[in-house]
Amino acid sequence: MAIVQDEVSLVQVSNGKPTGVVSQPTVPTDPYDGMLWQNTGAANYVIGATYSWNGTMWNLYLFMAENILVNTLNAITTNTGALNVTGDLTMATDNTVIKGSYDYGDALGGAFNSRWFEGSFSLGRRFNSYLGDVFNLNSSGGKGSFMHYAESYYGLDYFKLRQYTSRTDKTLLFRTDIDASGISMGTTFGSENVAISPDLGGYIKTGTLNTKSANVSETVTTNDLTMNGIGRFYGQLMAGNIDADTNRTQLSINYNRDLGRMLFSKDDTGRYALSDTIYERTYSSQPAVCITPAGTLGRLTSASKYKLNISEISSLYEKGISLLTIDPKRWNDKTETESLVNALTTGESETVDNVKLTQYNGLIAEDLSAAGLDDFLFRNESGEVEGIEYDKLWTLLIPVIRSQQKYIAEQNAVNQQLFSRLGELRNE
Repeated sequence: MAIVQDEVSLVQVSNGKPTGVVSQPTVPTDPYDGMLWQNTGAANYVIGATYSWNGTMWNLYLFMAENILVNTLNAITTNTGALNVTGDLTMATDNTVIKGSYDYGDALGGAFNSRWFEGSFSLGRRFNSYLGDVFNLNSSGGKGSFMHYAESYYGLDYFKLRQYTSRTDKTLLFRTDIDASGISMGTTFGSENVAISPDLGGYIKTGTLNTKSANVSETVTTNDLTMNGIGRFYGQLMAGNIDADTNRTQLSINYNRDLGRMLFSKDDTGRYALSDTIYERTYSSQPAVCITPAGTLGRLTSASKYKLNISEISSLYEKGISLLTIDPKRWNDKTETESLVNALTTGESETVDNVKLTQYNGLIAEDLSAAGLDDFLFRNESGEVEGIEYDKLWTLLIPVIRSQQKYIAEQNAVNQQLFSRLGELRNE
């Protein structure tokens, strides 16, 4: 429906004659230039419409109608209410747009990152754009404090999102660019922090990748990679720290596959690192691995190229004699025994090892300390005695055995002399 004004003001026409609207059912016989005629009955013209004489013909000047049906409607400015279009609405000239403005907010808690938006939009031939200010929602769901100025553009094969400090301060805060070749996200136009490409894959330069399921809630910090499920990395995985999820009791590597594997966990006797792969791999050479009080694994070495300040051990013979004063002992392991008692008491075993009540043979570290052999013990970071360096302890017996060998050789020489003299006496 088109609605127009129902009053016409007098105008001054070119021949100087003032004119009003001549209302009659027939065409005026002597019209003058600019004359206005309201047709009330002429069949060849629209009844009720007002026409204007241009010197040669009557042109439609003004009419009232509930509906308009025309092949072509030319207008410079049209004010209308509802405009129903069943065909195409074509913009015939380049750079022409449909413009508007908006001032609305999301429902409080009813949208992702609910906010209030105030700005303008433009629907054009080349692209659609939305420009405006973004606000927080207040506690009642109305417009709150200003957050930033934003721009978005939708074109043939691209989508651009921009966040700036304000409408006047166009300092870029964040940007997202999407086209057929991929997605680029960053805080500058020169480089991206996140990129996804259909042919090259994607990467995250800074920030957080969280692949948790929707019902898992946990705070992750910058540069963390948190996954709930299977994470597949085809290539090199570089990380500063890998932790088991707080909802998990163990961290395993290849533990469900027939490959080299390791498991890190904790049982009722404490934390542990388990690898049946290491145990099953055997060699005929001497074992050469040690563990430091800090828990560091390392390879045992003996070559001088790994040593500095090499010198003789003082009082080596006396230390060897001290070693001979120590008696070997038998014992049960404390951790194994307590774990077995707990299993028998509760009916449940929470240790990863198959614990048995076994007796062990050896030396007690405190006995060596009492004998003055502290150099052959290892201690923890607090200085408490932890164990014996069995692989070095035997070296104390070298000077003792050497002395015994010398004594035996001397006695053999004396015996030879005695046997010789005894033979001589028998022959006399």
